[in-house]
Amino acid sequence: QNNFSKVSSSNRKGDLPTDEAEQLLQDLKRTMWDQVGVVRTPSGLSAALKKLQSMKEDADRLFRTLPCPKTAGLRDASEAGYAVATSALANRTAKGAHFIVDDAAEDDRDDVAVVG
Repeated sequence: QNNFSKVSSSNRKGDLPTDEAEQLLQDLKRTMWDQVGVVRTPSGLSAALKKLQSMKEDADRLFRTLPCPKTAGLRDASEAGYAVATSALANRTAKGAHFIVDDAAEDDRDDVAVVG
């Protein structure tokens, strides 16, 4: 029997730690999509790293409070997101589909990066 089976019934609707975990996961997905997606800027990655650090801390706290598959998944996703954002900021070389554009090239009117 694993540690998760002991608390799997804690995933019921209205359970505060898992509700918070679900909201945090949605915030994590939005941050990754908006700031660590295909087109990245240094300022967006820096802002994402600050958010992701806070999310990692919250995810760790939630997992310690209620170790279950939902909080474990959030903890792992927050660690992975932070690692991806850290690597993206450190690596200015475009490879594959992802690339970083200078902040000055970002078109704020449409919230889309303009690549020349």
